[in-house]
Amino acid sequence: MTTSWIRRIVGRGGPAAPEAAVRRVLVTGSNGAVASLIVPLLRAGDVELRLADRTGSGDDRADLCDVSDCERIVAGVDAIVHLAAASKEADA
Repeated sequence: MTTSWIRRIVGRGGPAAPEAAVRRVLVTGSNGAVASLIVPLLRAGDVELRLADRTGSGDDRADLCDVSDCERIVAGVDAIVHLAAASKEADA
């Protein structure tokens, strides 16, 4: 069952007017367990995804403790799905 906030982001059943539609979505923590469930739902919608994770590669790699990384990944996005979290495995 898709939650209402995901339907609103992808333009299915949301109350937002077309001119206020979300087109570019940033997902932080994109390599995590929760993102593995959310990202496919977002991909099914009419949105451009920007995925960011500190364990990613290339443009996908971002450290949210680094201001320049944050500025880079949020530039031009309409919405952010913030799923990043510190984990014992990543910190080891």
